[in-house]
Amino acid sequence: MLALFLISYAAIPLDTLINFGEAFRQFAINFSPNVFYVFGSAYWLEAILLLFYVRSLIYKDFSFKKSDCLYLLPFVLYLIYEANNWYILDIETKIAILNGYHLESEPFYTRFINLFRECFRTFCGLLCLFELRHYQKQIKNNFADIEEVDLTWLKILIIVFLIIRVQAVLVTLGYMTSIDLHFTINYNVIGQLSNFMVMFLISFLIFFSLGVSNLFHGIVSSTLTNQEKQLIEPSKISALVLYMQEHKPYLNHLLTLDNLAKQTLMPPRQLSQVINRHFDKNFFEFINTYRIDESRFY
Repeated sequence: MLALFLISYAAIPLDTLINFGEAFRQFAINFSPNVFYVFGSAYWLEAILLLFYVRSLIYKDFSFKKSDCLYLLPFVLYLIYEANNWYILDIETKIAILNGYHLESEPFYTRFINLFRECFRTFCGLLCLFELRHYQKQIKNNFADIEEVDLTWLKILIIVFLIIRVQAVLVTLGYMTSIDLHFTINYNVIGQLSNFMVMFLISFLIFFSLGVSNLFHGIVSSTLTNQEKQLIEPSKISALVLYMQEHKPYLNHLLTLDNLAKQTLMPPRQLSQVINRHFDKNFFEFINTYRIDESRFY
């Protein structure tokens, strides 16, 4: 997921280079007009891939759902739009359009599409932040030792990407204001600043993802199936209490919900529900209650 995200993000500056790089633009026209707008599809994918990447880190049982296809809808609509408005044209027509292209000559609806695109990317960034906040709330239900769970790097990653996307919205609003309202805003400076931040962020992403991602522990989704709900019995509660008293697994400071579930032969989600419902505690509180009681004997 991280590799796909990096590839899509690399395609975005390539699209910018093809469309707005003075020397490279002419080279691209001579090479093939069909390369124009191909890499622009990455704008509609990279934010979604970042969201899926964050979810894959947070949830051990992460898998794609049918509802996730809704995130791909703007990407599919973009492909349909470009197919009908660009790729059906013949080569000579494409070359003539590209040679006579000026940003100011674009119709208003194309600028509106770009604004929607940047707002959509910002929205996906906000969803990433929401998922991280959800993880922070649920983490005590899964780990007894939360000091080793380092969320700082991922939080900074999401926030910086969110800042870049807000900048992209401002750049889009800037050139829309300059062209449509004739109110001059130096959106080129804002765009250059955004490019430098992207360079910093990609370096940041690679370093921290490869260097400290082992400190990020996944959690199990808390939703139980109907079959799992039916399996919660008083005997499970008694067996858990007996196991905690006899084997004292809480003495292991690296104990996790998954570890304890394997030891007690219970599904992790079912064990979490037993702890939450019967003991009215999350996993962190449940384990530390035993640790506090144990310390009273010394």
